[in-house]
Amino acid sequence: MMYPTESNHRGVDTSREAAETMAPLSNRLRAIVHGILFEHPKGLTVDEVCKIAGMRRYSLQPRHTELLKMGMIRDTGERRFNESGSRAIVWRATVLDRMEAQAGGTRAFGEKRMRDARRADWDRAANEGFEVPGSAHVVPQPHAEGGEA
Repeated sequence: MMYPTESNHRGVDTSREAAETMAPLSNRLRAIVHGILFEHPKGLTVDEVCKIAGMRRYSLQPRHTELLKMGMIRDTGERRFNESGSRAIVWRATVLDRMEAQAGGTRAFGEKRMRDARRADWDRAANEGFEVPGSAHVVPQPHAEGGEA
């Protein structure tokens, strides 16, 4: 099952069409967002994720909401100012919380352990019925500045 697009639009025909058009690409974009947050344990705002990915906010903002609903990221409670000067949520990959809990609070993880933990997180999402991209198990490389997927 793909991530349900019903909640990604306002019921307006153009909004519904946009959500349906983005559905196949959304899996890849969720993997990019999750990979970036996974590589930044202190968390990032949407604007910070977009800057690292070299992608526009309108492509990645909705992916944060989807990943939140999937239980793969969380609001840290921290706020930072975004480019518009507004306070923004700092997001964190929840798999990092589980890894820290298992390691007794330390952030010293080997590369293999980090890769295995991320793979397990995506496998959990797949077991819950979400379609995950095959490349989700690999940390995506950021796009060139200003590029778009």
